[in-house]
Amino acid sequence: MFVQHSNVYLMIASRQNCNAASLLFFLHRVVDVFKHYFEELEEESLRDNFVVVYELLDEMMDFGYPQYTEARILSEFIKTDAYRMEVTQRPPMAVTNAVSWRSEGIQYKKNEVFLDVIENVNILVNSNGQIVRSDVVGALKMRTYLTGMPECKLGLNDRVLLEAQGRATKGKAIDLEDIKFHQCVRLARFENDRTISFIPPDGAFDLMTYRLSTQVKPLIWVEAQIESHSRSRVEMLIKARSQFKERSTATNVEIELPVPTDASNPTVRTSLGSASYAPEKDALVWKIKSFPGNKEYMLRAEFHLPSITAEEATPERKAPIRVKFEIPYFTVSGIQVRYLKIIEKSGYQALPWVRYITMAGEYELRLVRSRDVTKRSTKKYIEEPLYNRLFKDGGTEVKVRQQLNQFLKGTKHVFKWEVGDTIKKLRNRGLYYPALKLSEVMEERGMNKTVSDQAIHLDLVAKARGITAGENYFVDLPETSKTELTYGSLLNCYCKELLTEKAEGLLNKMKELNITPSSMSYNSLMTLYTKTGETEKVPAMIQELKAENVMPDSYTYNVWMRALAATNDISGVERVIEEMNRDGRVAPDWTTYSNMASIYVDAGLSQKAEKALQELEMKNTQRDFTAYQFLITLYGRLGKLTEVYRIWRSLRLAIPKTSNVAYLNMIQVLVKLNDLPGAETLFKEWQANCSTYDIRIVNVLIGAYAQEGLIQKANELKEKAPRRGGKLNAKTWEIFMDYYVKSGDMARALECMSKAVSIGKGDGGKWLPSPETVRALMSYFEQKKDVNGAENLLEILKNGTDNIGAEIFEPLIRTYAAAGKSHPAMRRRLKMENVEVNEATKKLLDEVSQDV
Repeated sequence: MFVQHSNVYLMIASRQNCNAASLLFFLHRVVDVFKHYFEELEEESLRDNFVVVYELLDEMMDFGYPQYTEARILSEFIKTDAYRMEVTQRPPMAVTNAVSWRSEGIQYKKNEVFLDVIENVNILVNSNGQIVRSDVVGALKMRTYLTGMPECKLGLNDRVLLEAQGRATKGKAIDLEDIKFHQCVRLARFENDRTISFIPPDGAFDLMTYRLSTQVKPLIWVEAQIESHSRSRVEMLIKARSQFKERSTATNVEIELPVPTDASNPTVRTSLGSASYAPEKDALVWKIKSFPGNKEYMLRAEFHLPSITAEEATPERKAPIRVKFEIPYFTVSGIQVRYLKIIEKSGYQALPWVRYITMAGEYELRLVRSRDVTKRSTKKYIEEPLYNRLFKDGGTEVKVRQQLNQFLKGTKHVFKWEVGDTIKKLRNRGLYYPALKLSEVMEERGMNKTVSDQAIHLDLVAKARGITAGENYFVDLPETSKTELTYGSLLNCYCKELLTEKAEGLLNKMKELNITPSSMSYNSLMTLYTKTGETEKVPAMIQELKAENVMPDSYTYNVWMRALAATNDISGVERVIEEMNRDGRVAPDWTTYSNMASIYVDAGLSQKAEKALQELEMKNTQRDFTAYQFLITLYGRLGKLTEVYRIWRSLRLAIPKTSNVAYLNMIQVLVKLNDLPGAETLFKEWQANCSTYDIRIVNVLIGAYAQEGLIQKANELKEKAPRRGGKLNAKTWEIFMDYYVKSGDMARALECMSKAVSIGKGDGGKWLPSPETVRALMSYFEQKKDVNGAENLLEILKNGTDNIGAEIFEPLIRTYAAAGKSHPAMRRRLKMENVEVNEATKKLLDEVSQDV
C-alpha cells in the first residue's frame, strides 16, 4: 500500500493480512512528522536529511509495530542540525508515559485555550435547481497553551447526550455522524456518557471531526442566464443571492463562472466586488470581499467568440459554477459548545476562546440556462418543474393522474419544452395514459405541435388506445405532417405489435413516396424479425440500408450481431465488429462489447467472452451504471466470482450512492454462484443503508434459503420485512408455496397460494401458479384421495381466473372416484364452466355424478 505526497511515494509492506486503515493511517502520520521536521516533504528534503529520516523511522516503528508518531514528542530528542545540542539528549518522559502526546513540566505565564469550530458545506445543485448532494463536514481545531498536565472537558449540544441527561433542548440539538477523535480523547467515557474528556497535546491539533448528512439550503445561490448572438458573442447575466440571515456576513467570496474555451475580450460590470477573466481556468472569477446576508448582487459580462459563426454552434458548457466563501460566527449545523472546562491540580484559571466559522467545501451549482424553471415568475407559472409536480406523491399511475388532473384544473402555466420533457419521461416509465392526456390538453389550449411532437403523440395514442386509434390519428394528420418522423412512428408501432405485413407494407409505401427511412425505422423492422424468428431477413435489411445510404448506428450493429448469433454464425458476428472498426463512423461502444460478450457466453466461448468483457470495461469511460450491471451479470454467467466482486467494488467507487437495483442484481448473481455467505453479507449492508425496503431483494435471499432447505431463516426474513416497511408480494408467497410442494406439506402450500392469488401482480394483474405446480398438487390429492384438498385448490384458482379448464376438472373427478365419493352436481358444474373432459373421465362421471 502507498500514499503519494507531492513527488514522493511512501509505501508500506506487510507479510500478513493487516488492517488496511491502520497502515494508511500510519503512512499519513509519517507524512505529518516529516512535514513538521522539513516544512516541505519532497525528494530533495529527504535526500538532504537522510540521517534524520533514518532516526525518525527507527523511532516510529520497531519490529513492525508503530511506536511514537507525535511530531512534537519526537522533536524533543531527535534534532535536526539546526537544533542539535552539544549535550546528550535523553528521551522525554512522554515516550515512556501513558500520555505519549504531551510532555511533563510544560510552563506558561498565561494559560489559554483556542477552539475553532469549522464547518465545510458540500453542495451539488443540478440544472433544475434541485439539491443532488448535501452534507456538512466539521472539525474542532484546538490550540492549547496550558501549564502542567491539565484535563479538559468539552460539552456540545449533542442530542444523544441531552436526551440521556433528561434535559429539554431549548436550542437546536444535533445528531453527529462519522465522529473521529484525536487519540487524547477517552473513548470509553464518550461511549458511556457522551462526555468528551481529554488531556490535550501542547499546541495545535484537531480534537474531533464529524459529518452531518442533513439537507442544507445553499447559503449562496447563483443563477446564470446565457444569451448567444449570431455575431459571435455571448452575454451572461449572473445573479448571486445570499440565503442566510442579515446579521451574518460572508467574507472572501469567490464565484468561478465557466465560459467558452475560445472566449476573448470580456466586458464585465458588477454591482459589487470585482471580476477578472482567468483563461487558464476557462472561467470568469467574481470576487466579493464582504457579502451581507439576505442580499442579491448582479454581474453582466459580454464575450467575443471568434470561432463561432452561428447561434446553433454555441458549445454546451458542462462545467459547474464553483463558489468559495467564509462566514464567521456562524454554523450550518447549529453545533454549540456548551462548556469547556480546564482542570489542573495547581488550580490555575485558564481562558477558553471559542470561534465558529462556516466555509464552502465542494460547493457546485450546475450552469442554469435562461429556460430554467427556477427563474420564472411563480405568479404565472407553477413553482416547481412539471415532472416533479406529477411525481410528488409517488410514481404509480393513479398518483400521477391525480397530480396531473390538479395541474390541468389550475390556471398556472408551464414552458413548452417542459411539457415535452415531461411527456418523454412519462413514456420512459410506461405511463402512456397520463402522457397522452397531457399532450391532448396542451394542444387544446393552443400549444403548437411540431412534426416531432405529432410523431410522439401518435406513438402514445397507439400504446394507450390501440393500434387502430394510432392509424386513425395518422390518417387525420395534414399531408405536410406525413414525413419520415410520423411514418417512422407508425412503423415502430406496427413492429411493437408484431404486425409484420403492415410494417413491411408501410416501409414500401415510404419508398414509393421517396421518403427515405431513418436507421431507427430499419432497426424497428430488424428487431421485429428477431422477435418473430425471421432472423434470416436481417442481412437483407442491412444491405438495403447500405444501398439507401442510411448511416447505421450502434443499435443497428447490435441487432445485426444478435441475428447472426441466432443462426450460430459466430464468425459473422466477429466480422460485424471488424466492419465497425473499418468504417470508423460508428465506433464500438460498451453496449457493443456487452452484446458480444453475451453472445460468446451463450456459445460457450469463455475465453473470448472474457476478452470482450475486458473491452467493455475499457469502453466504460463514463462509468455507466448499466455497463457495471452487465459486467456483474456476465462475469456471473461465466462463474467468475472474483471478477464479480472486483466489478462490484468498482461500481461502489464510481457510484457511492448504490441503488436497490444494483444490490438486487449483485445478490442474484451471488446466489446463482452458490455464494450464500457473500449474499448474506451484502444483504446486511443493503439493509443497514437502504432508504426504501425493496421486497425483491428480500425475495432473492428467501428463495436461496428455501432452495437450501433453511426454511427457518426464510421465515425470519419474511416476518422482519413488514416491520422494515417491505410489503410481501405474490413472489414471496410463491417461493414458500414451491418449497412446501416439494416437501409434501400441501396444506401450507395451499395457504401460500391463496395469499399470492389475493395479492396479485404488482401491475394490478391476476397472479396464478404455474401449470406444473397445479398438476403436482392435483396429482398429490388424487394419490391421497383428498377430495377436500382438491376442492380447496379449485376455489383458490377461481379467485384468480374465470377460466377453469379440463386440466383441473379431470384430476378432480379422478380424485372423487378414487376416494369413492360422489358429487351430485358434477355434470352441471362442467356445463356451467363450459368444460369438455376426455372419454376416460366421462366414464368416471357415471360413478361420481348422480343427478336427480
